[in-house]
Amino acid sequence: MLRSALVRAVAVAAVLLAMVAFGAARAEEGPRTGRYKVYLVQLTTASYVYDLILLDGGRYEVREFDNSLKSQGEYRYEPAEQRVRWLSGLNYDMGRGGTFSVKESGAHYILMGSKVYAINGE
Repeated sequence: MLRSALVRAVAVAAVLLAMVAFGAARAEEGPRTGRYKVYLVQLTTASYVYDLILLDGGRYEVREFDNSLKSQGEYRYEPAEQRVRWLSGLNYDMGRGGTFSVKESGAHYILMGSKVYAINGE
């Protein structure tokens, strides 16, 4: 009984460790290009505020609800820090951060401030 519980615990730990390593490896690749929904958290509610579109070549666009262009800029991904650096445009002007991670679901997540985040692939 004790031995089977120990074997199960080791197996679960191995799976969790593999998942963490896989997530870290995916995070090193950086955020995928495409449309991210940007949310602002107020109290307990997250409100959709605009779309962030990461483009090839380190460029990005910010689009309003009606898809009109609000801003354009450039960014750089720093894999060692798993961080997006906004080099110009709205996110730079607003002093936004860019801590990047990949969730277990495979969704790409950029924490842009204490109450602002962008997600691709909810």
